Amino acid sequence: MASNSEEISLKDLGKKIVKISKSKRKIFTWLLIGIMALSAAYFAKVVLKPRYKSEVILKSKFVRKEALMSILEYYNNSIANDYELIDETVKNSLINSQIAKLEANEIKPDFTSPDKEDKTKYYKFTMAHFQKPVQKSSEDFNILLNDIKTKIAIDQDIAIGKKRAEEAIVELDSLLKTALPTGNSFKNRMEAGSSMLIMNDLYRSLEELLSKKSGLRTELKYYQTENLIYQISPIVVSKKISFPLIIFVIGLGVWFFVCLTWVGAIIVFSDNE
Repeated sequence: MASNSEEISLKDLGKKIVKISKSKRKIFTWLLIGIMALSAAYFAKVVLKPRYKSEVILKSKFVRKEALMSILEYYNNSIANDYELIDETVKNSLINSQIAKLEANEIKPDFTSPDKEDKTKYYKFTMAHFQKPVQKSSEDFNILLNDIKTKIAIDQDIAIGKKRAEEAIVELDSLLKTALPTGNSFKNRMEAGSSMLIMNDLYRSLEELLSKKSGLRTELKYYQTENLIYQISPIVVSKKISFPLIIFVIGLGVWFFVCLTWVGAIIVFSDNE
């Protein structure tokens, strides 16, 4: 009997749902029309006036992802607030390029560096545009990138790393200033082959010091503002349309959820239906 009672209850529930749906048919229909109209408007906006995006790969030896993200957040906030606190030249470059938002993601290179200690970072730098960028976009991007370099240069980690490299070079210069004359003097006074082993060790030590100095000088070049982060690929522009048809599916889902909630509320809270 319990099974029959439950079956009748489900039938009654189904009848109530159908009855309420019929009584609210006009409201539900207009609700569907309204949601679909909004979906169609969004679809038309995306298709007829699509946004564009451009991508470029940047390379850096020492720029931390967090530091770059912080700078881009500064630009995005400034753009959203009528370009406040942005230098006039940079502001004009952003307006010329119709930039709406800046983003960057760290990526892995397609190759493996033979140097296991190489910590070079690669970033995919993305710019969202209100309109398709004009031919001058590369010039405007260079203005933006130079401003980013200037802001990165004042990062504390960059300043500390640059100072460390400079001090290490000074120390090596001091060592070499003493070691090189000593080595030349020893070479001139070398008389027997028994001293050859000592000379080899001396030359090896000098070569290591010179090699280390050369490496530090190269490192110091990457700490220069113009080399902190730089472009290694051309700018690629494409339309930014991300599956606009999905808006209609979302609209139908919202309509169904609203109707179902409405009917459920009437069944639970109304005794008249």
